[in-house]
Amino acid sequence: MSISVPKEDNGKYWFECDDHTYTYRTRNNRKYSNQEFMNILLTSHKTYDYYNEPCTMWNDYDGNLVMFPREEKADDKFFKSVSIILEHTSNEEKKQLINDILNNCLVIDKEPVLLGNGKISDRNVDFTNVKNYGSYHIDRYKLPETYRDAINYAAHKYIKEYNYKNHYSAEDEKDLELLTKLD
Repeated sequence: MSISVPKEDNGKYWFECDDHTYTYRTRNNRKYSNQEFMNILLTSHKTYDYYNEPCTMWNDYDGNLVMFPREEKADDKFFKSVSIILEHTSNEEKKQLINDILNNCLVIDKEPVLLGNGKISDRNVDFTNVKNYGSYHIDRYKLPETYRDAINYAAHKYIKEYNYKNHYSAEDEKDLELLTKLD
């Protein structure tokens, strides 16, 4: 298997692996609102090549190729946690922090195209009013583990507060209580 060194141009990078060229965005063309992010996640698919290849790659400052494995399940949990928090919080500062985190790490490879004159920022966006689905991936390198962990923990607190039915089993609930208890 031969892999070329990734090249970047204006927020896109690409590399060749055997007979296929993989292309990814490394940053968004513009800033998105939280509503737009949630609608894009609802009406888009994960970028297939990104999650089905072994790792995220880029060149470090010394020119060495750096590779990290992708974590599709961790990303799914993160997105679910973000949506739980945004659904229940009224704290504007928290919403803005989440927006900053998402604008940094959630890369929109292709925006969905809505039917008629709908906009991605509309509140009533779902699969029924989409002409062409979009695609996205998360840049693990730009999402610090501390933010991922804090968001997942905060979502757990919201789940507990708003009593999501059957979200955790009784054993999970007991284990989470033990892990989150300060001693």
